[in-house]
Amino acid sequence: MEYPKKVVDLPAELPSSCHPTTKGWQESVEIHAKRPGAEQQAALASIHRDRASFDEAVKQAQGAGSAYRQEFVAEVLQAFDKIESALDSASESEIEGLVDRAESLSRLRAYVYPPEELMLQGKSALADMSEWSVPPTVLKSLQDDVLLVVSGPEIAAARAGLYMLFEDYDYWNWYVDWYDDFMSRTALWLVGLLVLLLLGAVASFHYQQVVLGLICAGGCGALVSVLSKIPPLSIYGEAASYRLLIRRRLGVGLAASVIGSGFLASGIITIAFPNDTNLKQVIAACAATPTTTPAASPSASSAGCTTDNMLILLALAMILGFSERGLTSLEDKIFPSSTKGPPTTTPPPGPPAGAGAGGRSGPATRAGSGPRG
Repeated sequence: MEYPKKVVDLPAELPSSCHPTTKGWQESVEIHAKRPGAEQQAALASIHRDRASFDEAVKQAQGAGSAYRQEFVAEVLQAFDKIESALDSASESEIEGLVDRAESLSRLRAYVYPPEELMLQGKSALADMSEWSVPPTVLKSLQDDVLLVVSGPEIAAARAGLYMLFEDYDYWNWYVDWYDDFMSRTALWLVGLLVLLLLGAVASFHYQQVVLGLICAGGCGALVSVLSKIPPLSIYGEAASYRLLIRRRLGVGLAASVIGSGFLASGIITIAFPNDTNLKQVIAACAATPTTTPAASPSASSAGCTTDNMLILLALAMILGFSERGLTSLEDKIFPSSTKGPPTTTPPPGPPAGAGAGGRSGPATRAGSGPRG
């Protein structure tokens, strides 16, 4: 049985509003193309905040009845308008420069505030920086050098000092966010690497690769040491050198775990374990190699790399990798430092019992010094 086919008559041409060459289509494309991206929207929001700060300073001056230069304020607002118009066609590399320019214009509000509010603005900026945990040395330097100028009697110098204080304020406002993001990403990478090394150490011991397991466990100890000593907010030079510190600490931890384990396994330095077991037997058990020591405990090597033996090796290697002082203490036991001082002369024996008050005896006594008859 055949069903009737439904015939649909299609228009010969599309409606004019849907044609790509029509004005309506082109306007929709232009609107979509002009729609700012996420980076432009963030930049525009930052520029609006900077302009709002400058506008607020102008309103405060107007409310206090303080005189300010109208031409100066008009030029700054016109510069803000130019930045916003240039943002629409700016590339990604130019957006950052426009944002910095708007931030610099916002700092010019120091030349608009009423004179009696300059000191208050300076103290407010320092209070915010103190809440950000800016290093105390930086805060003290700003208080002693910049804030002292802001509180001075010269209004022009006070405005210049407040402008410099705003410049430091904006820098630390950016730097605190950068530092938090940098340390968060660094800590996340360190934790991930720590988990991988820990799993590698366990797998190495399970598959009787003791040396590789010790190296991985030593790296775990070094990473734990780095994570436990993440520095607080510091200056940029110290933060930039933190990556070098991580590499150096990781390398030292790897070497320390292998060297220390070798010293302990050789028997030069012994660690007492329960059930008359030593480290050499534990390593032999995890490596599945028979020990030739006469006094070796048969249970230590026959049981293989048990959970107890694995945890012992993990703990020792991580301790050696965690602290450089552990390797230093082992070195002091193997190569004791010489404590001998400069050579000293032995003093002559004291006078015998019953000697005279002069304390002289023997050949040094004069002939006529004996008892007189």
